[in-house]
Amino acid sequence: MSKNLLIQNVTLQELQEMISNTLEEKFKALNISTRERVEEDLLTRKETAKLLRISLPTLADWTRQGILKSINLGRRVLYARSEVQRVLEQKGGRNV
Repeated sequence: MSKNLLIQNVTLQELQEMISNTLEEKFKALNISTRERVEEDLLTRKETAKLLRISLPTLADWTRQGILKSINLGRRVLYARSEVQRVLEQKGGRNV
């Protein structure tokens, strides 16, 4: 396969279809379904506290105590919806 690519007389739609088809083939080769490629839902501190019906200081305490695991992206602190669901089930709360 050549490392040089020459594109002539290709519309944007055709280029998008070629890229999409190539990516779909690669995902199939890795045996990853479309649903598995969707990123897990991440929640902000405020969203998480609201779902758990707790204050932000309590959320910070729970995170420090290891009750709830956080994801730090730069200066942002996020929580996986599945992690919040786990805590709710553990505490006997409702489903998210």
